[in-house]
Amino acid sequence: MTEFLIFISAVGIVFFLGLQSLSVNSGHKILAAVNSLVIGTLNLILLKSVPNIETWQATIAYLVGGPVGITLAIYLHPKIARILYK
Repeated sequence: MTEFLIFISAVGIVFFLGLQSLSVNSGHKILAAVNSLVIGTLNLILLKSVPNIETWQATIAYLVGGPVGITLAIYLHPKIARILYK
């Protein structure tokens, strides 16, 4: 369960950091503000989970989360922005 929580948190943090960057660069102020709250929440979850990394699976979950998160952010940002800013 810790590995899954670490993976989801890592994906989420990098996803929302990527979404944050894309939103700021595109001038999407509301989306950027909401992202900030989500990033803070996911950071708290990750910071509480990472000290429990005791297995190689948890380390892999943490490392794989970043590439998955940024790829999702690049793919989904235009779709999210289109929905929110019609």
